[in-house]
Amino acid sequence: MAEARLRKQPNSNYGKSKVIAVTDGLNSLCYMTPSNLTDITTTVKEWQKQIKANPKLFSTNYTKFLSSKFAQVNITSLKTFTLNSYVDGILNSYEEFENSISEADDLSDLRFLRGDDATIYSLATVRRSKRLLNSSCATLNEPMPWLDFFLVNPIFLNQGIGKLTIQYIIADIGHRIASQIYVDSAGFFEKQGFKLVIYNKHYDADFYIAENLTSPLIVYNISVSIPDGEYCNRVIDVACSSNQGIEYALSKVKQVYPNSSGVYWEDIESNKIYSVGADGSVVEYDSNST
Repeated sequence: MAEARLRKQPNSNYGKSKVIAVTDGLNSLCYMTPSNLTDITTTVKEWQKQIKANPKLFSTNYTKFLSSKFAQVNITSLKTFTLNSYVDGILNSYEEFENSISEADDLSDLRFLRGDDATIYSLATVRRSKRLLNSSCATLNEPMPWLDFFLVNPIFLNQGIGKLTIQYIIADIGHRIASQIYVDSAGFFEKQGFKLVIYNKHYDADFYIAENLTSPLIVYNISVSIPDGEYCNRVIDVACSSNQGIEYALSKVKQVYPNSSGVYWEDIESNKIYSVGADGSVVEYDSNST
């Protein structure tokens, strides 16, 4: 099973500048579950500093937002809703994200898009099943996949990072997704097929649903065996994918969990198991063989 390839070759200068060529830089990014919370919280605080230092990073997004359904139903006067007001809403969503992950029991719902140079390009919180209680929208009362938060590195806005991340999320949790979408990404999500179903009296976040979403990508649920005591191991599932296939994804997971006693993925259709050997190489064998 191979990944769908969206790009030709990685840019040789990838990660060395603040511009990613959409045509040749994105296929070396890796979508996966983070291994520790420190990387995430440090990243969010750094992004907040960048936004406060240069609100004009969001000038293009602000213009797009003003024509969104979100803005039309929430903002009383668009003429008085300035770029600074928009950025304040973005910073509020960052605080909401920080509060949510600080209360998380584990990292299984977090995802990031990361480059080989360890730069984080986007962050998201996904849930395979969630529902609202007593919502005015009956559909939201039913269990379904949810996208709770979605943040893109402010230095890399409008370069295809958001769209690529959404494609990974669709491959990860399904073609029908509900989301509580915040002011910073409302215009973007509406263009991706999300429809506003409930709006709040305040403009911080509204509820959206998208159906019949499609993605050419594959996200692998890779099992990682972690030593837990002298004689015991615990197994965690890590979502991971890149356009470079399962071997690349497995090697990346091994890099993130260097002390793991086993990293493997089973292809149910072919009965093949792929695992990472002691030397870091990926081994493939038939699970039905003796």
